[in-house]
Amino acid sequence: MALWKRTSRSRTNIEKRIEDLNPAMQRERIERAVVEGALEAARKDNSHLQSEVATLRSTLRGGAPLDDSPVPPAEAANDEAPSKGNRGKGAEGQ
Repeated sequence: MALWKRTSRSRTNIEKRIEDLNPAMQRERIERAVVEGALEAARKDNSHLQSEVATLRSTLRGGAPLDDSPVPPAEAANDEAPSKGNRGKGAEGQ
């Protein structure tokens, strides 16, 4: 009988531990999804910037003059301020 009680108590403790860990695991999954989304966005931005750099280098090697007008980014990053050339001006003001 004592063995059955210890086994039952152990099972109850394990089930309680599982109940405690499930919400923590769900939070970790959500955090991971957020981080993976941010990483994917950063990779896309990096790829876009690398493409722009390659285009500029190619243009410079060809000897063509660079256009002085600012190039608006396809999608501005959250931590960047608007470019100086576009402050307070619409497309028709340039």
